[in-house]
Amino acid sequence: MQEISQFYNKFFTPGNVCTDTRILKKGEIFVALTGENFNGNEYAQKALDSGAVVAVVDDQAFANRNNFYFVEDTLAFLQELAVYHRTKSKFHVIGLTGSNGKTTTKELIRTILSKKYSCKATEGNLNNHIGVPLTLLSIPSETEYAVIEMGANHPGEIKRLCEIATPDSGLITNVGLAHLEGFGGFEGVIKAKGELYSYLKARSGKIYLNNANSILKELLQSYKNKIVYQDLNAACSGEIIESYPQLKIKFRYNKKHQFIVNTQFYGEYNLENILAAACIGVDLSIPYQEINKAIEEYKPLDKRSQILQYGSIKIILDCYNANPTSMQQALLSFSKLESKKKLVILGSMKELGHHSIREHEKLVHLVERNNFTKSIFIGQEFCKVMNKSFTFLLSYHDLVKHLKPEELSHFTILVKGSRANQLERITELFE
Repeated sequence: MQEISQFYNKFFTPGNVCTDTRILKKGEIFVALTGENFNGNEYAQKALDSGAVVAVVDDQAFANRNNFYFVEDTLAFLQELAVYHRTKSKFHVIGLTGSNGKTTTKELIRTILSKKYSCKATEGNLNNHIGVPLTLLSIPSETEYAVIEMGANHPGEIKRLCEIATPDSGLITNVGLAHLEGFGGFEGVIKAKGELYSYLKARSGKIYLNNANSILKELLQSYKNKIVYQDLNAACSGEIIESYPQLKIKFRYNKKHQFIVNTQFYGEYNLENILAAACIGVDLSIPYQEINKAIEEYKPLDKRSQILQYGSIKIILDCYNANPTSMQQALLSFSKLESKKKLVILGSMKELGHHSIREHEKLVHLVERNNFTKSIFIGQEFCKVMNKSFTFLLSYHDLVKHLKPEELSHFTILVKGSRANQLERITELFE
């Protein structure tokens, strides 16, 4: 730790750690990470030539050069540096994980807390063993609240991220059918996400709980230091009054204060994300009107439940990522939408292992029961469960050849799938 403290005092300022020479700025610290297809040590000299104040390497071949700082393991060093910065700072860390809605909930919490406090949060999806340390190292010491998103696709990863970020409080948005290949099934998902609860419970940390989620409720049945939402006696609860084109929600704060809030969100599944963020706002003494204002002002991020209009054609673009649970939620919300012409375009899901065929088949059957005007499935995984009633295509490029925008007048289109399918590019056909 002495080595870390000396390095920290000599070189570090919040936000000056970089692992990518393509975005490196003069005066930053370059940490040379190594992956399956790259060796960051090979870029260390380039980093120095670009103005890095020091290059941290773990290859002895670079150890004797000027401005190179040798360590045994650059990833371990990056994580230890983040832990040290965390111990030197006073900001309260809110840890957040879940199968769906992590990023949306994180951004809503940031927006709400920023009404009263200095608040920072994970940028983009920097939520893994590299992203969490980089996020912590970007946060000024004087910040009051830091919202740290934690992602995982294998057991033990959330536990490790908690050891790095040391959250003071936290929440799990939900548990669903995601990364089944890495977790070994749904029980594995519950156990892995529950690692955040285990960390907080061991330290009597505060936990925000969706009381309408029976699985999460069971995990915290005997735990005292919790703030619940979506319950009649909760800090906040809500019900959807209108769901299209955007959600209109009737909020109830602390059992008695009621408000109607017009959001810019599509999809009933976003209610739990909104309520989670509102609950934290209430607990941290943000005025109700300010919470409502923050929710109404917030615009969903790129490719997350966006509603796009192209003449008479409306596209619901929700293809940042996908798993069986989020796909089912999207289809159910779309089925309730009032529109005479509906087209569903679904891209295949990844990291499902031996569950893949079964889960893709379930979605085909769900679409079949809803009688949408047209349905198109894209990807090898869907093609393995082909059904004569629908169109099955291997790739986005096949979709470009198949789809004719001029034939889709007055259609409402749901586009949902994993990023690997590149379905976000569909907007190029209508612009």
